[in-house]
Amino acid sequence: MLEQLGSTTDSLSSSDVADLRHFLILVADPHDVRGLRYPALALLCAAVSAVLTGARPLIAISEWITDAPQHALGVLGFAADPLTGLRPVPHAAMVRRLQHLE
Repeated sequence: MLEQLGSTTDSLSSSDVADLRHFLILVADPHDVRGLRYPALALLCAAVSAVLTGARPLIAISEWITDAPQHALGVLGFAADPLTGLRPVPHAAMVRRLQHLE
């Protein structure tokens, strides 16, 4: 999915693009750190990536996150489960709660 973010014919250097994480980290995470499964930064990065690839409604954004390859989830900041090595994705309801972050 992340391949959709840029054309394979255009070469970009790191100085050409801004790392969105530097800006998204400024969004306050109102969740209690106890039991925190999905960091707000990973959720926001995934949501922005989904929108950049054309997803608009929240359901489309959550579907994009669900369908994202494991390596893309790692790049976006989702942690791997220590037992399975897989990166679990949030339920669609968690993605809907993103709209309430300030």
